[in-house]
Amino acid sequence: MQIAELRTLFKEITGRYDLADARIDDYINAGVKRLDQLADYPQVEGRYFEEITIGDFMINISSYVLAWYDVWVVDTANDARTMLQKVEYNELKEYYPADFASLDQSVPLYWCPGKIRPIPETITAVAFAGYTDYMDILFDADNPEEYDSVLVFPPSDGTYLLEVTGRFASPTLTDAHNQNWWTLRYPFEVIWAAAYYLEVTYRNTEGAKDWMIAIQGSLDLVDKDDADTDSKDVNRMDG
Repeated sequence: MQIAELRTLFKEITGRYDLADARIDDYINAGVKRLDQLADYPQVEGRYFEEITIGDFMINISSYVLAWYDVWVVDTANDARTMLQKVEYNELKEYYPADFASLDQSVPLYWCPGKIRPIPETITAVAFAGYTDYMDILFDADNPEEYDSVLVFPPSDGTYLLEVTGRFASPTLTDAHNQNWWTLRYPFEVIWAAAYYLEVTYRNTEGAKDWMIAIQGSLDLVDKDDADTDSKDVNRMDG
């Protein structure tokens, strides 16, 4: 179903014909996010690609990352693909203590999720002039709340394709982007999840509980289907 059809279904199921489309969309998108968080399903896993160039070490992803899996660097010039080694954030800072501008550049070897949120969030680069080369954050003007970030070190010495694998939230539904995996495969579950948030807003504990029981019962079957796919005839490739 597309977003327009979902709005109609939401009104029919909840009886809230009085709500504006924009408010219904809020409930529907909140419901989709809850489904993303609750279920293991094939499309939740994704691959994010971005070209990095000389000096790059912090890659900001404007998508809601639910979980990081792996980071790869593709070197097309040498026909090579390398999986980077994941390290803890503190380890990375110990490995590369110098200011970022002075670090030796190479093909990236290590990665970790970034910690880009400054405290307070309103600080500016001007306030920390002279120190910004040591600060792997996004300042207020860069809207840190809109991004997730991955750090790769050493800083890139050339142009490479970065590939990030992980779990990513479904895109927000709008009139322009009007459907996603959930709305095509499980439209009723989307509306149930939206209705769950409606009941939470009413502070109706029993109503919210009933919707969540229905949602979880359906998602258990989604998880089962995915588990069956993962376990069927798994063999390791011989190199």
